[in-house]
Amino acid sequence: LSSVTWPSEMDVIYFILVHGWTTSAGIYELNISSELPAPADDQDNDGVLDEEDNCAKTPNPDQADRDDNGIGDACDFSDNDLPCGAIELDLTVGDITIDGQTTDAFTDPENDACFNSDAPGVWFRIAGTGGEMFAETCGGTTNYDTALSVFTGDCDDLTCLGANDDACGLQSAGTWASVRGTDYFVLIHGYGANSGNFTLHMTAVVPPVNDDCVDAIELTHGSRVEGTNVDSSRQFTTPICVDRFSTGIVWYRFTGTGGQVELSTCHEETELTSRLSIYTGSCEEPVCAETEADVCGVDQAVLIVQTEKAREYLVAVSGGGSAFGGDVTIGSFVITMTDLEGPPLAPGCMDEAACNYDPDANVARECSYADDPCEVCIDGVVVNIDEDGDGVCEAAAGTSLLPGDFNSDSSIDISDGLALLSYLFSGGRTAPCADDGGNILAGGIQLSDFNGDGSLDLSDAISTLRWLFLGGPVHALGSNCRIFSDCSDDDTCATP
Repeated sequence: LSSVTWPSEMDVIYFILVHGWTTSAGIYELNISSELPAPADDQDNDGVLDEEDNCAKTPNPDQADRDDNGIGDACDFSDNDLPCGAIELDLTVGDITIDGQTTDAFTDPENDACFNSDAPGVWFRIAGTGGEMFAETCGGTTNYDTALSVFTGDCDDLTCLGANDDACGLQSAGTWASVRGTDYFVLIHGYGANSGNFTLHMTAVVPPVNDDCVDAIELTHGSRVEGTNVDSSRQFTTPICVDRFSTGIVWYRFTGTGGQVELSTCHEETELTSRLSIYTGSCEEPVCAETEADVCGVDQAVLIVQTEKAREYLVAVSGGGSAFGGDVTIGSFVITMTDLEGPPLAPGCMDEAACNYDPDANVARECSYADDPCEVCIDGVVVNIDEDGDGVCEAAAGTSLLPGDFNSDSSIDISDGLALLSYLFSGGRTAPCADDGGNILAGGIQLSDFNGDGSLDLSDAISTLRWLFLGGPVHALGSNCRIFSDCSDDDTCATP
């Protein structure tokens, strides 16, 4: 059976020839129908005047409006019916599965350039991860002959990257190599004029952030950085310095100190059988630096390099064993950098607002904070005082005070320095956290010992004033309220 549709012009005569395939002949019935020209006040010719039509440019004689927003369903499809309204998906958090339908959508002119069809479609946008991406409509709720097209460019100026029709039966799937930061537009439509329900499933390889040399992570004296070469790229053009690379590479950089610098993955947390290489030059033309290997086991690596001051160095980390052997692996590691001629390292929390703030630290380590309503700082440790888990904060053993608040007025100002001087030299002030005889207890010394030298003297008053007016170091215990275990005075900080 045959049918044909064509646009007609007023007063033009058209001739219809009815014949058969090859030599076929027989009886037939010919049905002819025609749309009448649209009236001036009903431009979509659906029998509803424009002034009353809730979708004046698209025929909808039933005037269906499921959400009662005054816009007919024929005109009220979701925003992702157009590429500039594409739904954004984030594949860096893992696989994504989303159900949808194209029945109520419109056809897309982009079809003409990327698997031509007359099917309606909907759009999704994904930022490239720098790794392989995969999209499919196989399985799930998909109930029609789908097509899948992928584009790059701006939403109003797209370029076809590729398309697929029947990868899994009548459904579609495709894989492409993505560029980090490039947006990709995925159009779910159909073969011919097909439409219906679909399930879109997408996955992506997410390489480490320092997979590319130009994104190398900065290291300094005392740096201790967790890393991984899982999903990193094989880089066959990178020069081999100590031993060949067997798996993907990730990159770090540091500035020469003029002395010897040690790079090491020799840490308990390192699971990767590690290889290290150190380069001078640029990412485009790296040059192997002269290094000395140190032994820390067969599965990890240490390299020492004599550096030139202010010169930039690149460090490549890969799996496959160190210069001393080991199995090929892909996994996580910890890399550290030490200036062997630099100042002694003092790892610790360097945030003065943290519970475990260490004023002597020069290498940042993890900080802990009393963030929850029932958490308090006691001797540098976060303690939850909701003992029975009922949401009610039990009283902590001690008093919540602000370090350095010698006069207990809930703030640190010049009056605290003066009160400490009065206590030290004139006896005109009672010490905080004192016993019945007026003797200051250990908690009071901790509270008042601004410079953290273990004693209470003139230097603490000077340190208070230096912090207030000259930008000197904060109190040795930080600037947050905390529990002082042997103080029995009323709390002068807000307590849970």
